[in-house]
Amino acid sequence: MRSEEGGRPERLWDASCLLLGADRVRRPRGQAAVTSKWGGQMWNRRRTQGVWGTAAVPRNRGEGRAGSCLHAPIWAVMVLFLFTLSGCGWSRATNTGSSEPLPSTSGAVSSVSSSPPAPSGAPWPTFGYDMRRSGLSPHLGPEQPELLWQVAYGEYEDSSPMVASDGTIYVGSSMTATRDTAALHALKPDGSLLWEFATNGDEAAPSPTIAPDGTIYVGSWDGTPANGHLYALGPDGVLRWDLELGDLVDAAVAPDGTIYTLDTGAGRLYAVDPAGSIRWQCETGATVYQSPLALGPTGTLYFGGATGLGYDYQAMVFAVAPDGRPAWRFEPQGAPEGQHLGFPVVAADGTIYVIGDGPAALGDSGESTLYALDADGKERWRYRFSGMVPGGNPSIGPDGAVYFACAGTVYAVDSQGNEKWRLATSYDVYTKPAIDADGTLYFVGVDGLVAVSADGTVKYHVDGPASHFSSVAIGREGRLYLTGNTGLAAFGERR
Repeated sequence: MRSEEGGRPERLWDASCLLLGADRVRRPRGQAAVTSKWGGQMWNRRRTQGVWGTAAVPRNRGEGRAGSCLHAPIWAVMVLFLFTLSGCGWSRATNTGSSEPLPSTSGAVSSVSSSPPAPSGAPWPTFGYDMRRSGLSPHLGPEQPELLWQVAYGEYEDSSPMVASDGTIYVGSSMTATRDTAALHALKPDGSLLWEFATNGDEAAPSPTIAPDGTIYVGSWDGTPANGHLYALGPDGVLRWDLELGDLVDAAVAPDGTIYTLDTGAGRLYAVDPAGSIRWQCETGATVYQSPLALGPTGTLYFGGATGLGYDYQAMVFAVAPDGRPAWRFEPQGAPEGQHLGFPVVAADGTIYVIGDGPAALGDSGESTLYALDADGKERWRYRFSGMVPGGNPSIGPDGAVYFACAGTVYAVDSQGNEKWRLATSYDVYTKPAIDADGTLYFVGVDGLVAVSADGTVKYHVDGPASHFSSVAIGREGRLYLTGNTGLAAFGERR
């Protein structure tokens, strides 16, 4: 069901962005340890807490680190003061009229002019294939696949694999009964272990991202506040640098090499240069979700967050300009109490799509909503459907339609908000679909791989690992990779 509703206009005057030259980078402490253990989890969507209107204050954690506004150098205080006078803050997007323009701000340190492509010819370099998180690959999947191999170096279910240009598969993991830290694993195309890098965390190492120069970025967190790390590794598994930031999510890499990542607990967005130094940081004043950032065609960054306590909070989407200035935030009107917004995905024309879980989050069957937003944050339309989508965020097909799954039903909605088709399957699929060049959708279900044709019919099902959170990666030569409760598996046609 399609309908049109909007948000409430509001301007919040909040000094919330700071350009930094601070460097918290830790230089390499040695080479990666190679073992044969495995574990895994990609990202856990957590219901979080925060209080809107009070900007999160950076923690002062040592020499050479960005401190709070109260402990910042006098020049930083002056910058914040000037930003306050000029109105640096968040504008709440509205469905009628134009959003308030951002004030002009000097000191821009980064710009992006086009949507990031897949780096260095890697067939699946980041979660959702590209930095828009579209889920759309230029490669074709297999017509008659079979399980080629499956490995299980430990316990993991929710990690999503990435594939480099040379065929190496990278996947993050969590701590296991036999290993007390999370890790990043590199596997050869035949599934054998190439190397393993142990991180500081016992929580999930988010899905890695492969940069254009082959650098692999991965974050970790040990479950305590302000103790997350962003690691940069070479293709050989050797540590290039280690940046201590906070509670981290997946990294997004812009065409100019800038790395963006979020401190979920503090509600802080960082821009980091390829050498590991912080370029700027932007405060949201809210708690942001542990989920991937998306980059739009003009380089604007989009991510989800919320304010409030427990289930009595307001979910929202944030937009930040490439130079760190807050652009807008979107709060859906008429949303159910406690609605959770998933992570945004961005179409080639700049339209932002995000799914809001309905009251199912509170224990009933509920109703969820797919929102379409203009690039300026105004709601274009919404499409309502029944059920909850705990790990299934949308992807965008070659026809520009939006595809997602909920409790075994797959939905196709065109770019105008009209339902193309829906398919009720016997497979319990929730996950974000990977879409190949001819529009076939691939899901990780509760009992393996599920493929759905572009016309809305089940193409095939193959037994394999099960997951409600991980997403399929599409490689070359018709290879598909997925993770689940029994390990990492490769599917394809034997040659």
